Amino acid sequence: MPNIRKFQTILSLSLLLASHILLANDVLIQPDTGDGVVVTDQSGTNERVRINEDGSMLINSLPTAGIEDTPICYDDITGQLGNCNAGTLIGPPGPPGPPGLDGMDGAAGMAGPAGMDGAPGMAGPAGMDGAPGMAGPPGMDGAPGMDGAPGMDGAPGMAGPAGMDGAPGMAGPAGMDGAPGMAGPPGMDGAPGMDGAPGMAGPPGMDGAPGMDGAPGMAGPPGMDGGSIAVTIVNTNTTLNTDNQFVLSSGVAALTVTLPAAPVTGQIIYFYTESPTNFNLNPNGKFFRQDGSDYSTSALADFGTASTEALTLIYSGTKWYPFSVQ
Repeated sequence: MPNIRKFQTILSLSLLLASHILLANDVLIQPDTGDGVVVTDQSGTNERVRINEDGSMLINSLPTAGIEDTPICYDDITGQLGNCNAGTLIGPPGPPGPPGLDGMDGAAGMAGPAGMDGAPGMAGPAGMDGAPGMAGPPGMDGAPGMDGAPGMDGAPGMAGPAGMDGAPGMAGPAGMDGAPGMAGPPGMDGAPGMDGAPGMAGPPGMDGAPGMDGAPGMAGPPGMDGGSIAVTIVNTNTTLNTDNQFVLSSGVAALTVTLPAAPVTGQIIYFYTESPTNFNLNPNGKFFRQDGSDYSTSALADFGTASTEALTLIYSGTKWYPFSVQ
């Protein structure tokens, strides 16, 4: 791009010589045919400005003049020189440069205050029996449930071995008098004797064989667990363990919740978020199983729709299964 140089004195003279309109007091320079107008230095040997007969103008001092930052423009009809309009010298935008390197992740912000507890959800269907945990302290006795209907009598069982004879029981009361026999001829009345002591009771008979166990009755519905479940509130990337039961995220920023590395069979975890597309679940080396396929890390919305906010996962011993999607 050519250098733009200042030449105020020369510009004033050029405007005077190149003007198409002559005022009454203008100086008119009219060279002979084929000649031009030349301005020299004081010695008359070095040309400073030349205007040829065809109107072309040369300024010999421009190539060596100091560099300036203000361009000049001319009117393409009158030839008048002047300042350029804004945007005249701006060319079309160049192609975009290559993208810069990603910046370093910023430090994690402080955790916000815990949100209010939501209303308890409806009890879900009873899950598979989990591995027995350590016995906790005994809770208070609940009110006894209603007796279930008695089951049907089962077929009698096989006779068990006879038990040992028990010790003879105490003598029972005297039995009823038997029917009187036929009357013999009346004897002589003897003196009435004293009543004898009743004899000892004989040994009890052998126990009969026990009957067969009856078929068990139908199981009643399981009762609701006493107490409450553990609630975990997350707003940043978090790894869970086997103690986590209900995971709540009320934020909208993207985050990933990693499931326990060694979950127990039958473990159930409930999830709730208000931003399903930004709430990601990582099975931590396991897989999610849904619709006959295995999946790895997935957004909560992938289990349902973009409006899905609640999810229940159950671990089968090898994979996590979505049980309830709302």
